[in-house]
Amino acid sequence: MLSTFLLRWVGLSRMCDRFWSKISVQDPNNCWPWAARASGRYAYFNNGEKTVLAHIFAYEQKYGKSSAKGRVVRHKCDNTFCCNPNHLVLGTHQDNMNDKIERGRARNLKGEECSWRKLNADQVIEIRALLKQKIYHKDIAKKFGVDTVTVTDINLKRTWKHL
Repeated sequence: MLSTFLLRWVGLSRMCDRFWSKISVQDPNNCWPWAARASGRYAYFNNGEKTVLAHIFAYEQKYGKSSAKGRVVRHKCDNTFCCNPNHLVLGTHQDNMNDKIERGRARNLKGEECSWRKLNADQVIEIRALLKQKIYHKDIAKKFGVDTVTVTDINLKRTWKHL
C-alpha cells in the first residue's frame, strides 16, 4: 500500500517538475509565460491522463482543485499564457465576461461587421417589412435561407438593433 502511494507521489512530482520546466518563472509579481506547446489563445499541458489548460493546472498546484461547479480560473493579468498562480483567481463565467468588458476586450460587432452573418442590411430591412405584413417567420426564413430563430431575433431586435 505504501509503495503504491510512493509511486503515485513520485509520478506526480515528476509531472509537476515537467510542468514547471515549461514556464518562464520570474518575479512573483510578473507574468510567468508558458514556453511550450500552445494552441490558439491558450496554453495546454498533458497531465498524463488528459490535456488540460496550463493556467488551470498551475492554479490547482497552488490552491487545489478548481472544479467547483460553475467556476472558472480567471487571469487577473489578462495574459492567457500566464501561469503565475498569483495572477489567477477563481470565479464564475459571468465574472470572466465582466472582466472582458471592463478591460476593453469585448467586441460588439453589428450587422455586416460580423464575419459569420448570413444576411445584409438590405435583407434585414426587407425581412422587417415582411414581418409588418404578418408573414409567418418560417416562410420568411425559408425565403432568405436562414433559421426561423434568426427571423425571430430580427423581429424582437435581439440582432440588427442598429437598423
